[in-house]
Amino acid sequence: KYTLREALRALEIIGLLNIRKGAGGGPVVGEVDLATTRDLVTSFLHVKNVSVPDLSQVRKLIEPYLARMAAERLTPGEIESLKEMNQACRDALGRGENIIGAEFEIEFHRMLAEACGNPLLIMILDFTNSYLGDLKMKIQPGLEFGKRVLEAHEQILAAIKARNGEAASKAMLAHVCDVEVQLENIRNKFKAEKN
Repeated sequence: KYTLREALRALEIIGLLNIRKGAGGGPVVGEVDLATTRDLVTSFLHVKNVSVPDLSQVRKLIEPYLARMAAERLTPGEIESLKEMNQACRDALGRGENIIGAEFEIEFHRMLAEACGNPLLIMILDFTNSYLGDLKMKIQPGLEFGKRVLEAHEQILAAIKARNGEAASKAMLAHVCDVEVQLENIRNKFKAEKN
């Protein structure tokens, strides 16, 4: 059993409490940011054995909507930032680098989520992309997968630039479905090679 001191220390370690010393000190509820929340949810779901299809089901519900909202709401400057991210991906692939797990590959989706302005959707997407990013870093899908991701991001961006929410939504759904199939195939091959 935990003592109160051990319980407070555990809550401090995970960022939910701050322990202040001295007169007037003691436990103070900490400000929980997106990274702390994501890490807590990730820790919980790791023991639940969340699968790629589980994550994809959530992404299929949310990300097409986010792409539609982005087509309606992103500023020209934000669209330019997405274009620069795609260019960074293209440059990395041209050098033979694997873009999977690169910050700009994940940031593309994060920017679309931020366009909706809903902190709950942003948190859910941040979690799913972080979880998928960890999986991709583990199984290393390779350059061909990275090229498919870039092509999909460019199709989504073209629809957003055209302010065509319907096309952006369809392109995002196709992308999420393709990533699911590709990652499941690669993950199954990875598991078979390890056994």
